[in-house]
Formats: sequence, structure tokens, C-alpha cells
Amino acid sequence: MSFSLKDVESLITTLIDISKLDAGAVTADKQSLPVRDLLDNLADEFGLAAEKQGVDFRYVSSSTSVYTDPQLLGRIVRNLVTNALRYAPEGKVLLGCRRQENGISLDVVDTGVGIPKEKQSEIFREFCRLEAKHENQHTQLGLGLAIVDKISRVLGHTVSVRSSPGKGSCFSVYVPYGEQPSSVTVHNVMSVLDQSVALQGARVWVIDNDPNICAAMAELLTQWGCDVLSASSLADLQSQCDTVRSPVELLLVDYHLDNGENGISLANFINEQRALPVPTLLVTANRSEVLSHQVREHGYLMLFKPVSPVRLKTTLLHLIKTPHLSVSSVK
Repeated sequence: MSFSLKDVESLITTLIDISKLDAGAVTADKQSLPVRDLLDNLADEFGLAAEKQGVDFRYVSSSTSVYTDPQLLGRIVRNLVTNALRYAPEGKVLLGCRRQENGISLDVVDTGVGIPKEKQSEIFREFCRLEAKHENQHTQLGLGLAIVDKISRVLGHTVSVRSSPGKGSCFSVYVPYGEQPSSVTVHNVMSVLDQSVALQGARVWVIDNDPNICAAMAELLTQWGCDVLSASSLADLQSQCDTVRSPVELLLVDYHLDNGENGISLANFINEQRALPVPTLLVTANRSEVLSHQVREHGYLMLFKPVSPVRLKTTLLHLIKTPHLSVSSVK
């Protein structure tokens, strides 16, 4: 078995995650949200991965609201789909939602090798791995489903599996319903969408070390009428404009950047040099109270991934209308 440096780093990170879960250091931060806010982004990501692997990937969305921690549930779905793609080479994989009495079932179905009945209780144990038909996954150590099991316990969600050898498998996660948007909420959302004129011509600097995210964010903001400048780092931004004097209305930055940079230090560097600070929004999957406190201390706003377009637009409208008010994090 051969390991690259990236594989070793991934393995160490996974083992650390497992130790945190076993120690009870991971807690759920649950909220009500439309399940498509979580799944749509994952489906887009896995659609590209499946195409490269020759797998026919299908996705069935739902507007139903669920009550969960989107970050932790996203980790479960990510591991299940990754597992399905691995064991269904040149087959089919379906990610979908089924309504149940008190919640929905998130199903990941594949036409892969299947799992013998006597093995179905073992696959959630650490380092338990079935042999895949293809041999390009030498570094898989059977930790993905173990993490699924441990996270599901933290969330209080039930995970089940149905499988037949040679026919495929269906992994299901049962997630309780969340609060459905009221008519007042829907009206407020429509009001937000109607206020898009406030973003027309707004100059926005987007900083993210992932070029795909930069491109997607730039496309979305441009659709809202913004003038977008995207960069992967502070140096990249400085090479494209004068960060001290160039006019800008909004700064949107990812917290985790490359080479030791982070969104807070980058925003501070920019704002400390300008006559007036730029209204700043940080986007991150890090839900630690320490980070939330740091963001509040600097008067920035923070959104947790995955971010829905409506929530992003609401936040940007708030920032552009009240640019110099101290704000706190939004979940």
C-alpha cells in the first residue's frame, strides 16, 4: 500500500476527527433549513466527480425543511456519496430525498458490488473495508462509514443500509422535519429579492483560495448587478488594484486561505489602511465560538457554509445599507 503526502495528511486529519467524536468534543449546532440548501451544492460537486469516473450520477432535490447541523450532515452525505462512487465504477448513483411521517430519508443508492448481509453491521466499524472492483483506491482504509456512524450519533439521526450482493446498496439517513417557512417569511424573502437594485453597481472584492468558488461567487454577484473583482490572496488582490485607494463597497472573504493567511487578518490589513473600513463578510465552515467571537470583535459579519443565495443577498443588503455599524455572526 503506497501513500502520498496528501494521503497521509488526509489520514491524520480523519483519525483526529474520529478521536474528537469519540471524546465527545463535537457538538451539533442544529437549525431549520431547506435541505436543498445543503444538497444542491454537494450534487454539483459530485456530478463532476462522477463524470470523471464514468458513473451515471442522478440527484432528486427537495424544498422540504429539515432540522439538523448542516455542516455535520453534509459530512455524512459527502462520505456516503464518495463511498457509492467508489463501489459503483461505471454504474449508477442516486442522491435523493423521500418524505416520511416525521422527517425525510436522505438516500444514497448505487448499483455497485453490494454488501453481504453478514457484513452490513461491520462496515460501520473503523478500518473495515470491502474490496472494490477497481484498484485505484489504495489509500482507502475504511474510515468513511465509521465517521458516518459517529456523526449520526452526535446528530441523533438514524443511518441504515439495505444491500444485495451484485445488485447494489442504499444508505439512508433519517432527518427530522424543520420549521417550514411561513407566508410572512416567504414575503420577506421576496422583498429581499425585490431589493436587488441596492446591489446594482456595488463594487465587491471576493477573496477565496478556491478558484471554482471565486468563479461561482463572481457569476452570482454579477447576476445581481455587482462589479466583482476576485482574487486568491491579498497579494493577488494587490496586483489587480490599489487596496488603499480603489473604491469598493463590499469585501467578501473566505476565512481559510493559503500560506498562513486567514480572512480576519486579510480584512484587518485592508481596513486599517483605508480612510473608512470596507463592510466585510467572512464565509466559513468553522463554527467555533472562538472564531465567532473574533469576528464580532472586529465588527465583521460571518456566514456559515453552506450559504444559500437568499441568505447571502440578505446579508449583503444589510451591509451595504448599514456599512459602518458593528455586526455579529449570522448562522
